[in-house]
Amino acid sequence: MPTVDDDMKSLQSTYAVLLSVLMAALAVAVFIAVDASDSTSAHTQVITGTFMGLSIDGGSLALQPEGTNSGMSYAFSKDTMWISSTGVVHMSEPATCLETSNKGHKITIGVVWTKPQGYAPGISLLAYVRC
Repeated sequence: MPTVDDDMKSLQSTYAVLLSVLMAALAVAVFIAVDASDSTSAHTQVITGTFMGLSIDGGSLALQPEGTNSGMSYAFSKDTMWISSTGVVHMSEPATCLETSNKGHKITIGVVWTKPQGYAPGISLLAYVRC
């Protein structure tokens, strides 16, 4: 016949198992939430539009995306990888299709957008230009 001690030990074991299951479920939920928030901290976008020019110092590129009436500016480096209209990839020379006298033609850019993290603002990074 079971004693009171046996019943208490059985009850304690049941509570220990339930508590372990709950803690494991909580740990999995936290891991999934953190993983999901990290995976959406940046995303890429390919944008085609009309090249409107470079800033005077060459540090930004202006583009009017297709289907819009206004332009957007993107931080730009003259060392940005670019792909010529014939498909040749260039890594260390200025893009010939982005000369300031050569505006109004269609280009495609690859942009990486980052979301703000703490005090750091979100930014857009120009990854490549296709002429």
